[in-house]
Amino acid sequence: MSMNPFDEIAVEEAVRLQEAGVAREIVAVSLGVAACQDTLRTALAMGADRGILVET
Repeated sequence: MSMNPFDEIAVEEAVRLQEAGVAREIVAVSLGVAACQDTLRTALAMGADRGILVET
């Protein structure tokens, strides 16, 4: 699975906020099957601090 463009924009903005000192931690959350781990890995590669997968 791949991250949709709107989520990519949200992660990019979260990284900007963290760099500006407004946010302290970026946590990416994904709801779905184990294959959704790729989406979380993308968010982590973009700068998220933690990723949480809620398996359904």
